[in-house]
Amino acid sequence: RSASSIVLSLVCILPQFSASTDQMHQLVQCKALRLRGGRTIKIVNEDEVAPFAPKHPSITEILAKNGDAAFETAIRKQILTMTSEDRPIIFSWCNDAAFVNAIGKLDSKAPKPPFPLPTPLDPTSFRKALLNYIRHPNRITEPIGTSIIPGERGYYDLAMSRAMNLCEDPWFLAVASHAGTTPIAKLYAARPRSTNVDPLILPGGKGSLWSEKEN
Repeated sequence: RSASSIVLSLVCILPQFSASTDQMHQLVQCKALRLRGGRTIKIVNEDEVAPFAPKHPSITEILAKNGDAAFETAIRKQILTMTSEDRPIIFSWCNDAAFVNAIGKLDSKAPKPPFPLPTPLDPTSFRKALLNYIRHPNRITEPIGTSIIPGERGYYDLAMSRAMNLCEDPWFLAVASHAGTTPIAKLYAARPRSTNVDPLILPGGKGSLWSEKEN
């Protein structure tokens, strides 16, 4: 099996929830992806934690929010054939405009960005450049709009590792400091044969570029 094989043994225990006068515990089965370098991200199936878990937007809602509704047919075709090992990574953009504005506030002593900045620089062009950087350079498939890195077996964990490494990149840290707000996007994994999504729970605390975050 490839280096991106999925580890299925992780079990998460939710904190207590109040339901009328009863205190309840819920045991939830989760999937974990072991990334290179030993880090792990979790993919949480929200159906298994209902009614306690917050509901997440559908792919249709995320694409509409991102201005990428025209690409819904393309992603639906991929969902019909994908497996649990090549799930598309979905970006629901939050503070990308503030992030782009903060880039212009950097002085000449700021660290260099990890990839060439597009010209002209605006939220849309920045999203495209960022997605093209996160996807592994040897991948064949292109990002879908500004919202989705298509699933491609063997490269899922590499893309997630590159996204997580940006949380420690000096240039991104400098821009995030000037922007004063994070995350830049919330990350989700598409479900096979469904328009629902599952949140990607990333290790890291306050200040992470991505959400959902695990504290």
